[in-house]
Amino acid sequence: MSENVVHLHKPTDPPAPDTAPTVLTVVPDAPPAPPVPLWVRSGRAVKTAATHESTRATMRAAARHSLYTLNGGRIVARRAWDGRTGSRYERMIRAAEAAGNLEAAEEWEERLQRFRAARHHRRMDLLHSPVEAAKGAAVGAGMSIGVLVALGVVMALNSGHVGDVITPLTATIDFIALLIRIVQVVWGPALAIGPFLALLALWSVGRKQQAAPTGHCPRTCGRVMVSRSPRPSWSRRCATSESLRCATPSRRWATPARPCSGRSGSRDAVSRWT
Repeated sequence: MSENVVHLHKPTDPPAPDTAPTVLTVVPDAPPAPPVPLWVRSGRAVKTAATHESTRATMRAAARHSLYTLNGGRIVARRAWDGRTGSRYERMIRAAEAAGNLEAAEEWEERLQRFRAARHHRRMDLLHSPVEAAKGAAVGAGMSIGVLVALGVVMALNSGHVGDVITPLTATIDFIALLIRIVQVVWGPALAIGPFLALLALWSVGRKQQAAPTGHCPRTCGRVMVSRSPRPSWSRRCATSESLRCATPSRRWATPARPCSGRSGSRDAVSRWT
């Protein structure tokens, strides 16, 4: 019967411990990191933004297009200077003298003299051109008025109204006034857009000539600059400073003993022409 007895009180004796007690160690928290100053954080952000690949690509593109515009202006200025002066002929004369080709130097000097004579003739014509232009304008205006009056007379005879005589003159004056109004409307925007169009033209010239350093060009630009150019004609190869003795226009085929050294087939070309 004692086995069916349920004790209603807890045992006061603690059970014997089977394992050692767990010892808990209190670990203090790590000290907080000191706050980073604002100027340090700003410097890091600026450095990250400046050294980013997108920023570098953007800066290279901006520098490249700026150099296109600048060097395009230089190219256009040099072309204008060569067209207005004889500097091109002088460069060819110096190159011929450096190559020891006196015949080509004499030929280019004759061309320079003809160019200067033609330029002097054009400048002298400019002195008389205002008077001739005024005379031509007066004659043209008189003939135009006469034609309009004759047309008005024909219209008056046809309609029987005397006022139709000046109808063509009135229509012409109205048309001129309309043109003046159109010019007044377009002139302001044209002045505002004109400089941008000029810069765009200079940029186009510089881009076509690849007038930018290789380091600022994109990856395809380097391949374009180092790509092989189309094979020039034999006469253009003869115009180099190395073989300038063959570049004399009037005596090009008169020296078969000294052909140009552009390619191995140049001697055959000279023999064919001679």
